[in-house]
Amino acid sequence: MMNPTPSNLEFEIIETIQKIRCPFFDGFFKFMNFFDLFYFFFILIPLVLVGYNYRLGLKLFFVITLSGIANYFVKLMFMFPRPFEIMPQLTVIMVKGFSFPSGAAQTAIILPGMLIHHFKGKKWTWVVGGIFFFLLSLSRVYLGVHFPRDILLGWFIGILILLVYLYLFPLIEKVLKKMKPINAFVLSQVIFLPTIFLIKDLPFSFFLLPVSLGVYLSYKYGYVLASCTNFFEFIKRSVFAVLGFFLIFFIFKKIFPKNFYLIGNILGIYLSGLWLSFFSSYLYKKAIK
Repeated sequence: MMNPTPSNLEFEIIETIQKIRCPFFDGFFKFMNFFDLFYFFFILIPLVLVGYNYRLGLKLFFVITLSGIANYFVKLMFMFPRPFEIMPQLTVIMVKGFSFPSGAAQTAIILPGMLIHHFKGKKWTWVVGGIFFFLLSLSRVYLGVHFPRDILLGWFIGILILLVYLYLFPLIEKVLKKMKPINAFVLSQVIFLPTIFLIKDLPFSFFLLPVSLGVYLSYKYGYVLASCTNFFEFIKRSVFAVLGFFLIFFIFKKIFPKNFYLIGNILGIYLSGLWLSFFSSYLYKKAIK
């Protein structure tokens, strides 16, 4: 079993990186922490799924969910503390949860990998993806929330998940296309239902059931939006999807009293998942007719 207390070298690496600390870099890398928050993905996924390409957005949702589940279980396996919890002088921000591995490092691999794969042959994707990879990975060490070993394992898990996306997802799609839609839907519910009980601290796992239902309804009734090629159309669709998602998600959390908080939370998640995968496309198509 790996030692939960990292070597002196890892602390020295963090301290060396933090030698550049100043108000500007503190502010900049605190901003980079946004890309490790669920709110970032709650914006990104509607932007892609509704605003740009429904099929790509679904893949993004399932990849991010898979990444979160993998990170969740590995962290529970090791339960290593974060750098700032061992050496408070390393604190720039304080975040909850265990340190090993870094979920942000997984994201730093997965999102650029998907971007580069989708826009094959475009040099700008390598530039944007490379910058995102470097800054997000560096930010986790600078902020004192991850050790270098957390980043390394995060990269490794991210590569594995990216390989699943590149090679296993197409095979799953082929299998699902051969099935009757209702059978594929029932199968998805049977597979995803246990996640509600196994993973209580990961919001994306709770979206699996309503999103799979929304996918079934969208394809059954023909309400999948066509891929967007117009920038202003993308903006309209994206704003519509993101605002609707957050309104549903937070309204149901607020309207229920504290005694019924769990009910409001479950309803908010279920309906916002349906909004993401079905109602946003359905209502947008109705509105533009």
